[in-house]
Amino acid sequence: MSEHSAGGSDNSVQPAATVSSSLPEMLPNAGELLAAARRDGSVSVIVTLRMAFTPQGDLPDQQSVTRQHRAIRSAQTALLHELEPYDSHMETRYTATPQLALQVDAAALRHLAASARVKTIQQNKLDAPAGH
Repeated sequence: MSEHSAGGSDNSVQPAATVSSSLPEMLPNAGELLAAARRDGSVSVIVTLRMAFTPQGDLPDQQSVTRQHRAIRSAQTALLHELEPYDSHMETRYTATPQLALQVDAAALRHLAASARVKTIQQNKLDAPAGH
């Protein structure tokens, strides 16, 4: 997916509490992510899609694995089409899990949070090693 832009950028300032309360529970740190997207122009997120999923090792045969991979790709493609009007860029398209790593602006992040195709959204960042 290439970068897409539509309209102007979202530079309106809202208090974090207002922004957070307007987004679904799937995005518990909404204020922090939206603030980062506004400050930096975009934020890197991992989106988990809302769909039936069985860990690959629990599937009975290769045909089931192939069928699930196709279903994941189809769901990913549908979400990417939803994002076409927004400023977004796909970083990683996972094949074995129903997830995408995306770089999105604040408007795209709000759209993801409201999308029926999305189960969860989390910031894509490295955490410090335990004990450091």
